[in-house]
Amino acid sequence: MLDFPENLWRQEESLHLASVRRRSLRIVLFTVDSTRTLLSLSENLCYVAAVVTPKLFSTTGRGIRPSRWQRFSLLLRRFLSPSYSPLESLAHEFRTPFLPIWTTRDVRFHELLRSLRPDLFIVAGFPEIFGPKLLRIPRLGCLNIHGSLLPQYRGPQPTAQVLLRGEPFTGVTIHFIDEGIDSGDIVLQDVVPILENDTVYSLANRQYSLGVEMLIDALERLATGRLQRRPQDEKRASYYGRLGPADGVIDWSKPAAEIKNLVRLHPWLTPTTSFQGRTIFVSRVVEDATQTYAGRTGELEGDGIPRGLPQPGQILFRQNKKPVIACGDGRLRLEEYSVKSRNPFVRRRVRRRLRPPERLGS
Repeated sequence: MLDFPENLWRQEESLHLASVRRRSLRIVLFTVDSTRTLLSLSENLCYVAAVVTPKLFSTTGRGIRPSRWQRFSLLLRRFLSPSYSPLESLAHEFRTPFLPIWTTRDVRFHELLRSLRPDLFIVAGFPEIFGPKLLRIPRLGCLNIHGSLLPQYRGPQPTAQVLLRGEPFTGVTIHFIDEGIDSGDIVLQDVVPILENDTVYSLANRQYSLGVEMLIDALERLATGRLQRRPQDEKRASYYGRLGPADGVIDWSKPAAEIKNLVRLHPWLTPTTSFQGRTIFVSRVVEDATQTYAGRTGELEGDGIPRGLPQPGQILFRQNKKPVIACGDGRLRLEEYSVKSRNPFVRRRVRRRLRPPERLGS
């Protein structure tokens, strides 16, 4: 469970200045698709010397060593469909150099950055870990916008991880980058509450809105010499890795609350279960609080109601034509789901077979 941090930043504490010192900072922005950060920097009169983005997404944190086929296919796609990403279009509109790279460990890329004479690097969702040579290039260091209350929930996907673990709140942290993973000195922090109907996208949207406001204030404090740094408490640190498709497979032996938190990650991560050799995509579940389900009463239906202690994943009954599933603790109703098949007759047949005493995940 998250600990409520101290020394939180508040919007009314922002300096609300546009000093000449901040305008003179030469900033290099590292991001994948954060047009909001670039737009906020430009609107607040910050000088962005370049925007750096990866050509291909890397999940290793070390960049990609492209093969000849990867280089050729990327050039071919660019030739056949010469469309620009929103970030690239915005950079061209602001006349900011746009630098797509394979890896930050390229020596030629380091030389290019030195020629820009940057004062500061800003990282907003960049998938690669920075090496010591790269961190020595900017004069004032490197700031990162992290979507959690550090030192808790370090890692590449903090927003999804706090939802998966049912936290009541999360936050945004502006911190300096060192050679570790999200372990640099904290500059500013603030709390973001998690709502009952939040998804990864809705929560990340509120975090980004707060993060860009904190970033502008941090730049003003840095330029005027009023920025305070505090080291992270390693005793409270926690790290969570990247979630993959295998993490979306529903384990019905877990409590209903944990399964519901997993389904909240849809559509960012698709929760799945299996039934008679078919894959079922689950997009929404509701905790069922029906007191009794013996026989056809009211809106309940189904004759083959299981007797005795149900197994995890077993269909107990159907309510409003939607199956209610037994979990390790409690039960859930599949409110929205779909069957993986291009054949509509197969999808209809699988839906009809979702009746007691069948079992999901077996």
